[in-house]
Amino acid sequence: MKRIIIHWTAGTYFPTNYEKEHYHFLVDAKGEIHYGVFKPEANEICKAGKYAAHTGGGNTGSIGVAICAMLNYKSAKSVGKYPITKKQFESTMNFCAHSNNTTNCSHSLRVWETKSKNNVSGQN
Repeated sequence: MKRIIIHWTAGTYFPTNYEKEHYHFLVDAKGEIHYGVFKPEANEICKAGKYAAHTGGGNTGSIGVAICAMLNYKSAKSVGKYPITKKQFESTMNFCAHSNNTTNCSHSLRVWETKSKNNVSGQN
């Protein structure tokens, strides 16, 4: 795999079946990891309906990790009732760091760290 792409679901704090079809791993409000329908290997060569379609045009070679949060997000000042929690953010970063070490995704975390260095909640 080439990279890990971190998303938020724009939903509530717990994954839905729909979200599990689109991400390989999902992080709930407690920081627990949920498995999606498809294993990351399904995205090595994407075949219609048989992979986690989490990033338009960028799914091949990508692991999709989603933080379950941000329903009704409008802006940094209006994040809705489900903002990303510190526990979710920390759990996601730890999970991705471990995944990065086991899948050789050499540049996956650098982009996130650069964009989120001063933003603990992960909001841009």
